[in-house]
Amino acid sequence: MKNWEILTENNGGEMAAAYEDVAKKAVFAVLAAENIVCDGEISLVFLADEEMQELNNQYRGKDATTDCLSFPQFGGDELALMNKPGGYVMLGDIVININKAETQAAEYGHSMEREVAFLAVHSVLHLLGYDHEEECDEGRMNARQEEILAEMGLRR
Repeated sequence: MKNWEILTENNGGEMAAAYEDVAKKAVFAVLAAENIVCDGEISLVFLADEEMQELNNQYRGKDATTDCLSFPQFGGDELALMNKPGGYVMLGDIVININKAETQAAEYGHSMEREVAFLAVHSVLHLLGYDHEEECDEGRMNARQEEILAEMGLRR
């Protein structure tokens, strides 16, 4: 994992700007934990509720806001072929709703730092092929998220 570029766009205001570094650290933590050795890039976008609701409706048919969205560029098999030294992959886009992060941090009784990191970890794991549609997959993904966050010093 030599050269990864995290392209950021902040449409979430000052609060989102304060957590860009946390989100980037979380992205790098996932790439390291998942042994991603190729180079590449990920797009990281911060939005507010209204824009997130529009995206969720447009891409998932759900007319409600959500905390994060992931848009992978490749399936797991394709990524496995590119994940080698000297390889390069445009992994995909992650979108974090800063308003929902603030609400959830308060609901769960933890810091904004932990919530933003959680949403970034969750999103990157989706880009890497993790899913939580089935109960067994959800348990695997949840465990992996908590392991990575613990490694970052952001336990619940």
